[in-house]
Amino acid sequence: MNRWCHSVMTYILQVCACLLLGVSIWMAVDRNFMTYIIGNNLYAAAVFIVLGSCAIIFFVSFLGCCGVVKEQLFMLFVVSVIV
Repeated sequence: MNRWCHSVMTYILQVCACLLLGVSIWMAVDRNFMTYIIGNNLYAAAVFIVLGSCAIIFFVSFLGCCGVVKEQLFMLFVVSVIV
């Protein structure tokens, strides 16, 4: 039971990270739209911080998924230490 709960939670986290990664890439590429909404270019740093954090979250959740599927304690230990 615990294995499936961990698996479902890491899949949900991975999907959320992918969605947020897509939105942050869209915000980084389409600067004219965000400049029109906000009125200045001060959001660029925030976009790249969100982009980097989403990539890290996706990588950690991918390690968690692989650890659950392969039942490797080392990978699960690494994920638990990072989280």
